[in-house]
Amino acid sequence: MQYLQDKQSYIDRYDLHTIEECLELYWSLRKGLEARRNEIKNMTKKKFDEDVHKTVSFAVRALSIERYKHRAETIQKRIDDDTKIQEKYDNATAPAGIPCKECNAPTKVSSKDLLDTLDENSQVLFMFRCTKCNKGQAFYEDGSEWKYTPRKCPKCSSPLNSASKDKDDVSVTLYTCPNCPFTEKSVYDFKKSKKEREEKEIKDKNLLEKYRDEFCLNDENGPKALQSMEQLQIAVKHFKEKEEKDKNPLYQKARKLKSLKITELKELIEKTIENAEYKDLQFGKPEMGQFVIIDFTVNESKNVRSEFESRSILKKNIETALKYTNWRLMSDGISYRLGILSGRLKAYEREEDLVELMNKRNASE
Repeated sequence: MQYLQDKQSYIDRYDLHTIEECLELYWSLRKGLEARRNEIKNMTKKKFDEDVHKTVSFAVRALSIERYKHRAETIQKRIDDDTKIQEKYDNATAPAGIPCKECNAPTKVSSKDLLDTLDENSQVLFMFRCTKCNKGQAFYEDGSEWKYTPRKCPKCSSPLNSASKDKDDVSVTLYTCPNCPFTEKSVYDFKKSKKEREEKEIKDKNLLEKYRDEFCLNDENGPKALQSMEQLQIAVKHFKEKEEKDKNPLYQKARKLKSLKITELKELIEKTIENAEYKDLQFGKPEMGQFVIIDFTVNESKNVRSEFESRSILKKNIETALKYTNWRLMSDGISYRLGILSGRLKAYEREEDLVELMNKRNASE
């Protein structure tokens, strides 16, 4: 038994499946759109047919690219699987010393077959024929005997009797139940089956010759088509994400925040502290990491305020001033020492960070 085929057979089988899927998709989509022809007004039949063909062809093109994406991997896997099956079949050893059950004469192997090829624990089955009376029996490679299990009657579940008769190219098997009137005749026409198989082979060959170039991408044109499709998918994904963001109230609020440069920030803070009776704003050297963070100091000009009052008023004024900007006073708050107040400001630049900022603000309000 030959399980492993030449590589071209696997390529042809995969490409044939691609062609069949593409043709099925094309005609199913086309029929669906053509059924809605009456819903389209003010369009000529020629223009309608052209638009339908373009729309359906785009979907089929996407399918052919998706099929190419998995082509090499799938073909290689099938070759590897059949290689293992072929090795198991070729390397199987028949049990030795099997005598005939009828006359106890020696037997010899007449055929072998690998059952349940998809099962990792499957075994090769050997058919033995008696060298004297020609009676047959079957044993697995591990020496266990194969037992025939007769079909059961669908009416009463009794084991069915069977009798076969071959004439010319037709095999007829008659199943009868010993306990009820049930009978069934099974006819297998070898000539007809061979004809159907040959007709299918011709049909498959014609499909490959006619449509392979149209639907089956190869290693020359496939990579470029796959790259274009992936770029389109990324663009579509970004477009959908943008649509969702545009509808999200948090993103809408985040986009309305005023993004301040350092000079603008300093002007805003100076105006804020002047109104609250603080002075001499000084910025330190910015930290340029994932976020821009800058230290600041101001001097208390109203000495009658207590330390707690001075820190609280400054914190409230700065937080209010920054509420609709992309800057925030950091969580360590305001420090006070000898009339000098200090703190740190943090800038949010990425859209995701600004949205998170709005989310926190909503939670606190």
